[in-house]
Amino acid sequence: MSDIVKCSSCNIVISEVLAFIQNQVDVMNEESIVRLCATAFSCDEIVTAKDLLYQSVQTKEKKVKRKGKSEVKVQRDLEDIISLIKCTAAECIPIFVARELRKLPPVTFDHIDVTRLLKDIITVKTQIEAIREEYATVEQVNKLNMELINLKQASLVDGYRQENNFVNTNRGTRNLLRLDNFDLNSGPIGIMNLSKESSHTPEPLNIRTADCKMSLTDKLAQGHGNGVISMSSSHAKPRSPSVLVEHESTSCQEDQSKRVEAPTAVSSPVTKNILPACAHAVASASRVTGASLSAEPMSNNERRTYLQIAQDGGKFKTYKDEEWNIVQSKRLKNRFIGTQGKAKYTSGKFKAAESKIPLFVNNVDSESSVKDIADYILSKTSVVVQLTEIKMKRQRDYKAFKIFVPRHKLEIFLDEQLWPEGITFRRFINFKERNMQHSPSSLGDNKVNTEANDKID
Repeated sequence: MSDIVKCSSCNIVISEVLAFIQNQVDVMNEESIVRLCATAFSCDEIVTAKDLLYQSVQTKEKKVKRKGKSEVKVQRDLEDIISLIKCTAAECIPIFVARELRKLPPVTFDHIDVTRLLKDIITVKTQIEAIREEYATVEQVNKLNMELINLKQASLVDGYRQENNFVNTNRGTRNLLRLDNFDLNSGPIGIMNLSKESSHTPEPLNIRTADCKMSLTDKLAQGHGNGVISMSSSHAKPRSPSVLVEHESTSCQEDQSKRVEAPTAVSSPVTKNILPACAHAVASASRVTGASLSAEPMSNNERRTYLQIAQDGGKFKTYKDEEWNIVQSKRLKNRFIGTQGKAKYTSGKFKAAESKIPLFVNNVDSESSVKDIADYILSKTSVVVQLTEIKMKRQRDYKAFKIFVPRHKLEIFLDEQLWPEGITFRRFINFKERNMQHSPSSLGDNKVNTEANDKID
């Protein structure tokens, strides 16, 4: 690098070929650059520029020395130079400058690919037209923002500016007429859900207050002073709670002399003279008496007051949700399971058949004989057993035996407390060979040897 860089403070390299390629690689295509440099520079200048580039740039790519004719060699060297400049970061490439500007070839229309230039122009034109059609102008965006702001400030009171007689303007709701202050100053009451067609001011209704409410509730709770609902006759049908409420409210209106008049706006005409205060008081009592009034007439002794019915929870009893009932299906018994007898009977010939089960006993000392093992088992279990020594294929330091024991005493012989320490035992298993066909005569002779061959070898 010290022989190449001419400036001590800047990374500058003098080369007309590299300076031209570095400045035109982002503007022109590779074919045009190769064709222009091949006609403007000599073969030696291009080879020198290639060596200078590989010395100036730290890269892992190996410099290939091209061979062949001069025209092909020059073209390949120029392609190597362009490829290295493109694949290397701009910070790692030094600044190439030209000392003799007259050597730099002029770029004219003869060296430009006109077809590619026309394609680029058409592409840019198409993109500009798409931007004009799809993108919005600044004026349109500002107009849309103003519409959104106005929409956020809009309120539902616009339709009720002319008909707001039901609003008390003396308590702060006069600001409802102002569009911008509707969400800030709303007043102590909310807007009533009334339509324009059905909202009107009917004639004042005669409403009674606490006197009517107390008289009706007292009569319902006390059963008209006697604690019992009286029937006119045994043939009279019970009246529904709604009839009682209507009758009681009508009597309250006739008896009361002082009335309180208050204008009230309703959305539908009043069809029944049921007072709101009285209806609210009877609501709880009507739910309780609905089931009792519709039942069959009872005698005077069986009748109960409303208070007793309410205390008992009505006609139906309430059950706790936490109570669970265990439901279990009936288990089917296995009819084929038998029971084994335990009576000791030795005088007669009626006894159980002695079926023998083979056991495999291993790791027995080579000095132990068949008689020694039989005597040991007889002393422990009082059972005479049959032993057969298993012949091993290879000579071992221990012996293995096949013992036949009664089936009904198998649990005694499978107990580990019966056998001496170090002796291994289990039920005998007959291992059959896969590739050999055993005849009935030889099958019984090979069972013992097969067990030993598969497990002991």
